[in-house]
Amino acid sequence: MRVYTFNNINDINEFANAFGQWLDDVIPNDLPEETVALAFNIYEDKDNFWSCEMIATNDFDAEDETGDWACCEISHFDTRENKLFAWQQFDEFDVILEKLKYALNQYLENGKKAKIMKETAGVGIGFVDGDLELMYVNQKED
Repeated sequence: MRVYTFNNINDINEFANAFGQWLDDVIPNDLPEETVALAFNIYEDKDNFWSCEMIATNDFDAEDETGDWACCEISHFDTRENKLFAWQQFDEFDVILEKLKYALNQYLENGKKAKIMKETAGVGIGFVDGDLELMYVNQKED
């Protein structure tokens, strides 16, 4: 079991690097065959303790502003229990979201396995009980 736990990483680039290392470890070289999109769920475990998991879905709708497509989960890549990305940070949810969006965007631009992520129809991020924001939409025509 490898849980990625960090305490108050204030430097945004240091946080993005830690997030990128986590993604390097949890993204498989081959996504499950039925994978259509990826989503990152953020949640607060308890006061000022945050977690993020990555899931694969077999549905995607770039027009759906609620991100209901992310409910069609087919895998959580063991990120829910054993490969969880967790940290302590004394900020509100909107600051947490912006920090993770920055880290995910950096990875999509420069990450070792960004190409694997970009082979899906899309990538979203948001709080598990809220709307998802699209960070990537594949523009390839079928």
